[in-house]
Amino acid sequence: MSSASNSDLTIPQTEESKALDQNLSLEDPRQPLNDEGGKEEFVNKVMKQIRMFLALKYCKTDNIPSEVLPGLYIGSIGAAMSKTVLLDIGITHILCVADCINPIFPNDFSYKLVKILDSPEVRIVDHLTDCFEFIGEGQSNGKVLVHW
Repeated sequence: MSSASNSDLTIPQTEESKALDQNLSLEDPRQPLNDEGGKEEFVNKVMKQIRMFLALKYCKTDNIPSEVLPGLYIGSIGAAMSKTVLLDIGITHILCVADCINPIFPNDFSYKLVKILDSPEVRIVDHLTDCFEFIGEGQSNGKVLVHW
């Protein structure tokens, strides 16, 4: 039985994957994981790697946002990572409603981050006024993507 080498587990370095590397605060995701920082830090690193691989998968398989109203689109993290698609559609603003996602292309789009957990205890209604204002601003001079 052979074991996987580091070269078998490398991540293709596209503009999206480089942005995601930075977004997830990984120094170099191609380096082997170790448990030098303790079990909790190791688990956190593994979870970041899993999120990164899933996001890259969605970037390829779920990268087209859906227009729900004129100038307002809803999409996955894959859509939010697909810079070419976003630019082709004319997206200018991105509203991100999630607890662990930072702007992926901060130099190319205007972002509003609502860092909340996906949990029944969270009162999303407390954030709606700010979200609606951001969406309105974005629609007045461009198009808006909402993703979570």
